Amino acid sequence: MRPNPQIQPAANGPQRRVSAQLAAWSVAGLLPLLAACGGGSDSVDANADTPDAPQATHASPGASALAVQAPAAGTLRLASSTASGQARAGDVCATSADGNLVLFSSYVDNVVAGDSNFETDVFLKNLSTGAVKRVSSTGTGGPLLRGSTCLGMSPDGQFVAFQTTTAGTAAYQTPTSAGELAIFVKNTSTGALVRVTPPRTTLPTTDGFKFAGLSNDGTRVAFLALPTTTYLGAYNWVVNGPVRLLLGNLGNPAAVSLVNLEAPVRLAAGVSGGLSGDVQLSPDGQSVAFSTPSNYPELGDNNARFDVFLLDVASLAVRQINTDVAGNVVTFNGGNSSYGVQGFLGQGRRVALYIPGDSSAGPTGLYAKHLDTGALQPLLATAGLPISTSDFRLSVSLSDAGTAAAYVRRTGNTATGTNVPTLRNLLTGQEQNVATTASGVVGNGQTTTAALVAADGRSVVFANNAKNLVATNKGSELRVYAKTVAAPAGVQ
Repeated sequence: MRPNPQIQPAANGPQRRVSAQLAAWSVAGLLPLLAACGGGSDSVDANADTPDAPQATHASPGASALAVQAPAAGTLRLASSTASGQARAGDVCATSADGNLVLFSSYVDNVVAGDSNFETDVFLKNLSTGAVKRVSSTGTGGPLLRGSTCLGMSPDGQFVAFQTTTAGTAAYQTPTSAGELAIFVKNTSTGALVRVTPPRTTLPTTDGFKFAGLSNDGTRVAFLALPTTTYLGAYNWVVNGPVRLLLGNLGNPAAVSLVNLEAPVRLAAGVSGGLSGDVQLSPDGQSVAFSTPSNYPELGDNNARFDVFLLDVASLAVRQINTDVAGNVVTFNGGNSSYGVQGFLGQGRRVALYIPGDSSAGPTGLYAKHLDTGALQPLLATAGLPISTSDFRLSVSLSDAGTAAAYVRRTGNTATGTNVPTLRNLLTGQEQNVATTASGVVGNGQTTTAALVAADGRSVVFANNAKNLVATNKGSELRVYAKTVAAPAGVQ
């Protein structure tokens, strides 16, 4: 058996704070930058986004979501729509734990009134009331100058993370001036907008930031500071610095504090400066799972291959978790391969790992590592399953219980079609195409992005360009739908 000790911090501990300038920086100092985007106050304009719907429907999206009774299994609803139900183009981003709230992005300017930036924005749809709210907005509810990229949402829908440009002119204006991409968190109940990432100039050799997770309570955000690079020609780059993992504490929105986890979390940069591996913040914000080719000789790890580790943020202790119940590191049959971190399950008590090759654990696929017992449980064998990967991760969404998986079948036959949003019952292995109406009409379009299952396993959200699902779609635009499904047997 291979020993599996934990790295303990030295007596004085690593340097956890970035700098006095960075550790607690005032959001007030960023107000001029936000003003360039159209606002910056922490108050809410009650009518800015939804004049045709009562504001009370937006007052507490999390509370309303948890109290809603889901419709019957088989029900298909349009999520990318106005408050009055008019269909709009959109792409899926996230869903609440019970599937009642759907987060989507849209490039059209008529999802809500007052959207005048002619850019992609992020919207939150309440399926039970029909209310829709633009969340990529200033603190007063006004439009941002530049477009926004959706990143994630807390399970109750109260906090949304997105990325946008903090300054400069809008892309369509001439002449244009460059801005700086930054990560923000919006409180959908109060309208408060908090910038998480610091100005790039406060971090040496930093080119940009990559989102790595939002805690369930919205108070912690993990992100990576990616290094600058120098291009030498012939597809060769020099990476000028490390990949840093930073944890933003939003407990005091007026002075976001940052914890530098670069020392215990030894991440690696790719050849062109991006991350080589995976990083995921736990639901409680207290631990980080990551894959890296960097060695941890303190743990007996010297193979210079991708392994998976778990960091306890409070103690800075690290342990290796791509191991079986006996503590032995999983080995691949006939060669080496790399692991990916799919995410956390069981309210953070398990970590879903992607093992991309037949190994001592079993066939290629997803496995759940039980952090308490050490057991490694197979979830989904993926050999031959036509789904794609992104870096070291599969394009698969899992319910919190690990009993349901949603993904897009990228290939098929004349019967199943291609790019089909699919739900699999992991207890029985049964699959179903969720791009179908309650009456059994099968969608005649494709899902080109993702299919996401809610944490409770009772709904799947996806984007599809079908013409025959809900409302007319003469232009075959991409729209977001929510399908209510039956929970796997035995799950209450």
